[in-house]
Amino acid sequence: MKRLIASAGLVAVGATGLQAAYAPGLTPMETSKTWSVAASLRGFYDDNYNTAPSHPSTPLIPGVKGSFGAEISPQFALNFPGDQTFVSASYVYILRYYEARARNNTDHTHEFDAKLHHPHSERYRVMLSDSFAYSQEPEVLEPNGTVTTPVRPSADGLRNQVNLDLTGQITELLGFEAGYQNIWYNYFQNASDFAKEFPLSGGIGSHAALLNRIEHLFDIKGTWQVQEHLLAFAGYKYGIVDYTSKDPVDFPALDPGSIRDNVSHYFYLGASRSFSSQLTGSIQVGAQYTHFEHISNNSWTPYVDLSSAYSYLPGSSVLLGFTHQRNATDQIGTPGAITGDQ
Repeated sequence: MKRLIASAGLVAVGATGLQAAYAPGLTPMETSKTWSVAASLRGFYDDNYNTAPSHPSTPLIPGVKGSFGAEISPQFALNFPGDQTFVSASYVYILRYYEARARNNTDHTHEFDAKLHHPHSERYRVMLSDSFAYSQEPEVLEPNGTVTTPVRPSADGLRNQVNLDLTGQITELLGFEAGYQNIWYNYFQNASDFAKEFPLSGGIGSHAALLNRIEHLFDIKGTWQVQEHLLAFAGYKYGIVDYTSKDPVDFPALDPGSIRDNVSHYFYLGASRSFSSQLTGSIQVGAQYTHFEHISNNSWTPYVDLSSAYSYLPGSSVLLGFTHQRNATDQIGTPGAITGDQ
């Protein structure tokens, strides 16, 4: 979508701090700092800043328009490595300016991240992370790509994600991993805002109505160390999707967002392998059963999660992955045949 045709400027300064024994995921340069500051400046050209279709089906939908722009992004990070515990926090601000956009020609993104890693012993480890974001960019708020409306209405929103993971090794060969994930989404565009932007909609189908929700995901799996570099596992996940908006999602029933509340059961087998000190891969294959509480849309679907990582330099890597599973959507379907998810 966005073609970056110019890039300029990078400034970074840091303060030297204490070296520590436990600093997962940090390069030697990063472990020597307790804080760091960076900023970037670049120019770009966006050939479709409305995120509109090439041939709109109605004159009410804005067409494709392009714009030159500039982006500035300051960043700040704190790292506190300890003998057995690692704590970090970071903040990133992104301002994008579009010279050809008639109104609201600036977009703002704020991202806060915090992490806590604590190996209780050689056998047990706890990891806690939190990621908070405010943005107008769908790929920031919805990294799984659930915003698919072919027009760019106001999409300001908040997203907060918490992950808690516990890893344990019962014997030399057998272990377990347990995790909990909580994601909260809150879009600001409610029914009245949507009616002002698209008068013929009657305010039905706002981003808040379709996507405001809280997701819970519990994961437990048993692991078996087949070989030194090969780990096999079997697991179960339980997911809850609770929609929070009372705005209507359809007409004429005027059902609230909670009409799409659902729970999911995942059953899977998998393996992960280290092919070398630089290349790793993982595969999960199974099935997902989703039950909707208020609509008839229950079904089994395949569940697949493939990933690989290649570390070509210290602290630098390339990631490649593929995931197939059910998730939320901003498409609602037709009266009497509500689309539960995608």
